[in-house]
Amino acid sequence: MRELYSLEKKWIKLMLKADFKGKKIITEQLSNAYVVSEEIARGFASIKLGTFTRIRYPFPERVPITMLVYIDDFKGYRPIEFLLHVVDGYVDELEIFDAAGFDIEDYSSIPLDNIKYQT
Repeated sequence: MRELYSLEKKWIKLMLKADFKGKKIITEQLSNAYVVSEEIARGFASIKLGTFTRIRYPFPERVPITMLVYIDDFKGYRPIEFLLHVVDGYVDELEIFDAAGFDIEDYSSIPLDNIKYQT
């Protein structure tokens, strides 16, 4: 178990700019979140989360927020997807992958200036 790194906190803060059902509860859970485990690969990142908050997210959505960060490089214009997963009412995972299937060479270099949200 570890605290969220500053980059992970930045991603979450950006995700929470979107309006979605149950945002207040998810915000509370994420403000008290920690990392249980992580798998960081070139093709995807899976950051398993836990929270000290006991307030459950009461809605059936397992992915209440998806953040699409569009990049344009020599591989073309495409989104990097950031998905926040909720399981049994609690934040469970932050998943990141290139929607076109390309490797992500450096997660810290993903430009965060062209963002769209799906809720």
